[in-house]
Amino acid sequence: MTTVRETFGLACPGCGSNEDLIVEVTTCVRLHPDGTEDIGDQEWTGLSYCACRICDRSGTVTEFHIPDTEGGQ
Repeated sequence: MTTVRETFGLACPGCGSNEDLIVEVTTCVRLHPDGTEDIGDQEWTGLSYCACRICDRSGTVTEFHIPDTEGGQ
């Protein structure tokens, strides 16, 4: 099983966790009377909001980026 650290190059700079991170993304959705349908890719940048649900640390994706990893967006 791969980790968030391995896949995206992200981990919490506070506690080191990479199991429960939140990232603010931009995407496109189709609106229906009953709700929405995700039709676009999910995108984020280094300036996007990022948070750890383990220790409540928050910042930008850049602050959560782990140097020298293969992952990244």
